[in-house]
Amino acid sequence: MDILKRIGWIGFIALTRAVSGGGGGDGGRKQPSGTKVGAVDGTVTGPNGAKVVIPAGALATDVATKKLAFEPSTDATVYTYTGAQANRMRPPPLQLNCKGTIMKAAKWFYLSVAAGALVLPNLVFGACSHSTEITNDSSVTMRVVEIKSSSSPPFFKSQWTGNRVIAPRATGTISWTSDLDCEDGSGVANILDVKFIRKIGQTHYCSGMEQSQAVRLDAPDICFKN
Repeated sequence: MDILKRIGWIGFIALTRAVSGGGGGDGGRKQPSGTKVGAVDGTVTGPNGAKVVIPAGALATDVATKKLAFEPSTDATVYTYTGAQANRMRPPPLQLNCKGTIMKAAKWFYLSVAAGALVLPNLVFGACSHSTEITNDSSVTMRVVEIKSSSSPPFFKSQWTGNRVIAPRATGTISWTSDLDCEDGSGVANILDVKFIRKIGQTHYCSGMEQSQAVRLDAPDICFKN
């Protein structure tokens, strides 16, 4: 009977200390509480009805038990944000610089097209020197002031300017340089369309000319390849 009384007192004390929190508060923190389990047997009851049962003979001597229970401090600061403050705390929206990306893409596209045009089949761009003999078959004096050439008409580029006077039935020579290589990548001669422009504004058009190929000009705007 003494053993049963002792177990009953132990259970009563343990339950009382668990409910009371073990005495005065410390900013909301419960003080350590505990009891003693005898060597014979005993039961410890904790918060929310939790129990620990020690069977008889499990312990050689009496064992003191302790438990620590912590609760949020009563002096904890609670922050409340208004709608405007909460909006300021939100991360900025993801923004994509679509305009800059499109402009860069367009730039690279046009550069790629331009680079591709330089390696078109049967065309090699560079420079080719010409020494063209021009025979004046007309009865008037001709004054050639400009030579234009093109590898892809109707786009012509000015290759020479000056004032070469050629008398009737005479032959004159003009040295000039085209911006197209004399031969393509396979060694075949490149072909040019050439315009001989006179001072009076008359244009003599010769198509399919090779490097330094001679021509014959006649009034008013005739051009023959030799």
